[in-house]
Amino acid sequence: MESGKNKNDGRIKFSRRVILGAFGLLAGRLWMLQGRQSQLYAEAADQQRFRLLSVPADRGVIYDCKRRLLVRNVPCFNVVITRADLPTDDVELRRVLERVSTLLSMPLSKADANGGECIEDALDRAKKVPLLEPVVLKRDIDQQTAFLIEQQQLSLPGISVQVQAKRQYLRGAAVSHLLGYVGPVPAEAVESYRQRGYADSDVVGLAGVEHSYEAILRGTNGAQHVEVDVTGRKVRVIGQPTEPVPGSNLVLTLDSELQDVAIKAVEKGMARKNSPAGVAIALDPRSGAILAMVSLPSYDNNVFTLGAKPEELAAIMADPSHPLVNRAIAGVYPPGSTFKMLTSSSALQEGVINADTKRVCTGVMYVTSDDGSQRYPFYCYNRAGHGAVNVVEAIRLSCDIFFYQVGGGFEDFKGLGQKRLAKYAHDYCLGEYTGVDLPGEVTGLIPDPTWKRLTKHQLWLTGDTYNCAIGQGDVLVTPLQMACMTMAVANGGTIYQPRLADYLIDSEGKETARFKPRVVRKVPIAPEHLALVREGMRLAVANGTATGLGIQEVQVAGKTGTAEFYGPRDAQGNLPTHAWFVCFAPYEAPEIVVVVMLEHSGEGAFYAVPVAADILRAYFGLKPVDG
Repeated sequence: MESGKNKNDGRIKFSRRVILGAFGLLAGRLWMLQGRQSQLYAEAADQQRFRLLSVPADRGVIYDCKRRLLVRNVPCFNVVITRADLPTDDVELRRVLERVSTLLSMPLSKADANGGECIEDALDRAKKVPLLEPVVLKRDIDQQTAFLIEQQQLSLPGISVQVQAKRQYLRGAAVSHLLGYVGPVPAEAVESYRQRGYADSDVVGLAGVEHSYEAILRGTNGAQHVEVDVTGRKVRVIGQPTEPVPGSNLVLTLDSELQDVAIKAVEKGMARKNSPAGVAIALDPRSGAILAMVSLPSYDNNVFTLGAKPEELAAIMADPSHPLVNRAIAGVYPPGSTFKMLTSSSALQEGVINADTKRVCTGVMYVTSDDGSQRYPFYCYNRAGHGAVNVVEAIRLSCDIFFYQVGGGFEDFKGLGQKRLAKYAHDYCLGEYTGVDLPGEVTGLIPDPTWKRLTKHQLWLTGDTYNCAIGQGDVLVTPLQMACMTMAVANGGTIYQPRLADYLIDSEGKETARFKPRVVRKVPIAPEHLALVREGMRLAVANGTATGLGIQEVQVAGKTGTAEFYGPRDAQGNLPTHAWFVCFAPYEAPEIVVVVMLEHSGEGAFYAVPVAADILRAYFGLKPVDG
């Protein structure tokens, strides 16, 4: 009996020790939680309860030269996900996401999205940012849906609506190539933007001046400390918020009224010959200020900011007419006879010709091959010939034979040669960036013997130089480059950076900064040589190839161009052509340069000249001509 009692006492004592030990462990753990680690858990709780929210700054608006509003900010509703507030239970999380999918008519998984946006994509993005940072799930939802989500906030933890400004482009397709558009930070550029202080959900300029002047238009975001409840909903603001600083308002050199006239003129010109595309540029040769820049076909940039359907965006991207391309700066074309301004001024500067030098045009000249086995014909567009002409007459009449010989030589007459011709082309900003304050500019091509050998694996021939001298062969330029060359001829040799930005104003309309004209280069052509080129261009309008301009009130100087390009030949065996016309006015004191190019349209004198006439009449306030 005694031994059994001792055994029971031992068990009781052991149980007491176990219980006391367990209580000791619990007490120790409690001391750790409330004592040593209490600060850590308090900080973690505060991180969930108190948050620092970014307050987006209003983006600066954009005006034309007469302060007519071109783009403004309007409110929109974005649905965002905050990962820290999402349910941790998988079943509950699924319920929330399915409900959001229904409210937003948005696929839940990638399998159902058919390549479009889905909720799963937003969750993937959210995993790449801090736990408390909101990630946009869907932008620009309608007001009714936004209210529904707000009303169901308690049953949709982690899902909220943010009110943000979106861009509204008041002129749409009329200036879309110039203004561009804004959008979410591109996925491939996220890291780059993060390093510059952007959040992944920020909206940035992606094209046009919206992109070029992003830093100026953007502004500086503010911040506020807030307390949130268990669903992540804001309860109150803590302390004094840091107010956002709005972006600067940008005033452009663009005249929207002249832009409208230019659009109608190009559309009319394209319709005359069913041209697929056209460009018109008007700029001030005294500063490089762009007054109008038209590229057709165009697109409505609002589709990128006002919630266009995926199929609408896909249609724009797949359009074979490439409406997103600004052909004024990114379209490259042979310049045809407008290039003769360069050939003539370069030959004068190099002493190849002078004001009195004459060459005889019989309508065709024959060139013997280097081995003497063949003779190749080079024709003037006027097969009857122009007779003996000097440089001024050659420009007036656009004589091909004269420029063949001046560029490449003929018999005993030594021409300029391709090396010098290419050098002056680059001096005139051909084959170079003009520096225009728009993204997407291309350089075109000024060929030379090295380029041909490396690219085509062929030797350079005299015939190549002949073709280049009249703006044919492999020469490719942008319409803006031709505007820069015309600018230099008009103003005596200075090429200014073409620009759209004029000055900045604050919210009260006070000017805060101005963009000054910037000289890109001085063309190394003597003033007296440029004067001869200008005289030839004046005569071309007065009684030469551009008499169809029909403006008597203002003296205009210009040069036509009909540029062949490779394509199906017509019934007479002729290659298709682009129509060009470049001009400036007034002749004695130029204040406007106009360049017109119509794709696949025919002769510049017939199709491009009337377009420039409409633009010049509007600029000088002259009575328009019907038809």
